[in-house]
Amino acid sequence: MEMNKGQVIRLEITDVSDEGKGFGRAEGLAIFVNGALPGDVVDARVTRVKKRFASAEVVEVVEPSPFRRRSECPYSEECGGCSFRELDYDKQLELKAAQVRNKLSRIGGVQDPVVRDTVPSPMTGRYRNKGVFAVRSGHIGFYKRGSHDIADIEDCQLLPVSVMAVINEIRKFINNRSISCYDGRSGKGFLREVTVKCAFGTGQMMVVLTGADSRLPHAEALVEAMDQAVEDADDDFYLASVVLHVNRNKSLYDFSDKVITIAGSPTIVDEVEFREPGMKSPVKYEISPLAFYQVNPLQMKKLCTRVHDYARPDGNEILFDLYCGIGTMGLPLADRCRYIVGIETVKSAVVDANRNAVINGIVNARYYRGKAEEVMPGLMRELDEAAGSGGADDSDSSADALSQAIKDTFGIPWKDASGSIVILDPPRKGCDPDLLASAASTGADRIVYVSCDPGTMARDVARLRELGYDLVETMPFDMFPWTTEIECVSVLKRR
Repeated sequence: MEMNKGQVIRLEITDVSDEGKGFGRAEGLAIFVNGALPGDVVDARVTRVKKRFASAEVVEVVEPSPFRRRSECPYSEECGGCSFRELDYDKQLELKAAQVRNKLSRIGGVQDPVVRDTVPSPMTGRYRNKGVFAVRSGHIGFYKRGSHDIADIEDCQLLPVSVMAVINEIRKFINNRSISCYDGRSGKGFLREVTVKCAFGTGQMMVVLTGADSRLPHAEALVEAMDQAVEDADDDFYLASVVLHVNRNKSLYDFSDKVITIAGSPTIVDEVEFREPGMKSPVKYEISPLAFYQVNPLQMKKLCTRVHDYARPDGNEILFDLYCGIGTMGLPLADRCRYIVGIETVKSAVVDANRNAVINGIVNARYYRGKAEEVMPGLMRELDEAAGSGGADDSDSSADALSQAIKDTFGIPWKDASGSIVILDPPRKGCDPDLLASAASTGADRIVYVSCDPGTMARDVARLRELGYDLVETMPFDMFPWTTEIECVSVLKRR
């Protein structure tokens, strides 16, 4: 029987896709249904038909899933952020672990991978320390599901109350035309995006206004209004920094690193208390406007502790912290390593990481700017030469400079270390193949891989297996409750 667009079919939903769409089968086709949950029986209208799959939308839930729950968010229907808002929390954890297991088996080629139960988030509401808000045509909020239109969200239940208070004040300035919204077609207007960052450990808040000009209209009045809004929210945060991020590029995806401090400090500082033996505690993290920092700080503590458990430094090993960001993963391990070498491409993050080493009194960690896949091969040749294991030839200048900097900084011969450990914490796209080869070339006994995308992690695990490393186990962490996203930590051991 041929399936046609517009046709209504009855489906039993047996699974869920990575994007949070319900999955069922009919007429030999895989059907992905917006708004359906595992266990539902639905009548669904077909919206698209391809050779091997079809898309559909729920017309009626005939038999609701036993895992359905009532959403407490008034924006669930229009906001595209929380695909699992109506799904029982324990079921979310189960599905996320299954997703990781499936990717490691299907993409990574690991037979019967050891995947632990998903670690639940300590908080499932108001847990995020960062919100990024789209701005367009007089609206500020989040994109509607499956659309480029913006839903004006007045209260996101994943964010602190004071964050939403700031956004609601900015909306007033937009509505009374004190601040114009940027129009991508004409290139006119000012405000393009708003990012709010919070430090749960210190209460400091930063507002980053991305604009198309280096002058913020009505800056003094806006800062005063935001400051009062945060104070009135009374949730233990205070406005410590207001920054203008200037981006005149046609697309926001074209990066700009120009930032201007409008009020307060150019950075904020968070403080995290680790209670596990062997971990430096507390650790202070200085966070600049454009640097990445984990968005669920309470869950981050658990994740960092697991990284420590998997790395198991013996006190005399070199830790290579690649894609190091502001030093989030490596710094808590400083007391247990001979020294830490961090490499990161984002200039502001490298500045933050080195500052974080200083403000924590850590003298055996240095962070360097560059693409690790370009720097590491030459660095390894240089360090091997220093250890007397061979000559270096034609290493690039950035690697030479980094190698010499490490020798000058630490004054400790490479050969005196007992071995090495590698931490990889790449962006969503995963690791460059050359970087994986470089990580393996360190001869590290263990590679700890932190990922926010199980698919690219599984792909990289397959490459590392070819380079002589076996996957020991993976532990998923629910860093993003009510969404389909999942963070996980894997440990690989040299064969």
